[in-house]
Amino acid sequence: MDANDVRAYLAHPLLNAWLREITNVILQHSVKDVKEVMGIRIDALKFCSSMTLFDAVCPNNIF
Repeated sequence: MDANDVRAYLAHPLLNAWLREITNVILQHSVKDVKEVMGIRIDALKFCSSMTLFDAVCPNNIF
């Protein structure tokens, strides 16, 4: 995924809504370690990597 893919993802109404919903769920979870929330280390790594990419394209947002 590159910056153009991220922009397209964010421009899609349904994908954008899902992304923001899951991001909010993770941020509001009482357990602050995403590895514990996700349960599987590789999923946590993928999530963190994705958040880093979305934040790079859309800084100072929820990501």
